[in-house]
Amino acid sequence: MMYEIVRPAGFCAGVKRAISLAHYALKKYSRVYCLGELIHNEEVVNELCAQGLKVISDLSEVTDSESAVIIRSHGCPPDIYEFANRNGIKLVDATCPIVRRIQKLCQNSAREGKRILIYGDKEHEEVKSLLGFSYGQAKVIENLDQARDININGNTILITQSTKDEQKFLEIKTILVKNGLPESNVYNTICSDIKSRQQRVEEISRKVSVFFILGSKNSANTKNLFEIAKKNCNSCYLISRLEDVPDLNRKEIKIGVATGASTPYNFLNLIIQKIKSCEER
Repeated sequence: MMYEIVRPAGFCAGVKRAISLAHYALKKYSRVYCLGELIHNEEVVNELCAQGLKVISDLSEVTDSESAVIIRSHGCPPDIYEFANRNGIKLVDATCPIVRRIQKLCQNSAREGKRILIYGDKEHEEVKSLLGFSYGQAKVIENLDQARDININGNTILITQSTKDEQKFLEIKTILVKNGLPESNVYNTICSDIKSRQQRVEEISRKVSVFFILGSKNSANTKNLFEIAKKNCNSCYLISRLEDVPDLNRKEIKIGVATGASTPYNFLNLIIQKIKSCEER
């Protein structure tokens, strides 16, 4: 039995930064809240909660003046910052720097009067934050059919949620450019780490008989990796717990293993150990 690991693996830089800021806040403040889950990984969030982090859904839940609120890695709309400022709520901003740059692009484009098209999932927290920074001048495109129905003018720009499938984004781009969107108005804002994982999963999935995608089922980038892998490999599994690993008893198989950007490296090590233990039987 052989296996090949997709690199990069484990946490991306934005997730590492968010977790580091959470640990900093837990040491500094008497009570620490997080506005929504810090990252899309239940195990990591539960570990932080065990250390004292409290996940909330609304800033009105904060009553302690000595506390702090962490802005999750996916970012938040500007009205959250405004509410916190008005009410004297301390913020620890763990917004991914890449998401922050996309927010700034939306903000500047909106101020210039541009119409903003966002390829993404409208219920995803990052997209909600981008809509907020677009001040009512953005529209979300979730699929090819929606892209075909868009009327284009020269004052329109196209961006994307940072964790989307790049190939699908390029398909959206092709449709909109054919409909009149200038190429210079297209911004591929997918994270470079995410792109690398997608490209390697695409390559390796053509060479293996089984593919394990490790990560949470509510993680957008993890689900995208799973969709990419199963296009080329019939036996694909989205593994969020060690118990999800299927019984491996064919020594001739080759396995591909990839992690979502919010999947800890120690979980990857546990999966590799289980693969090796199956090989030794």
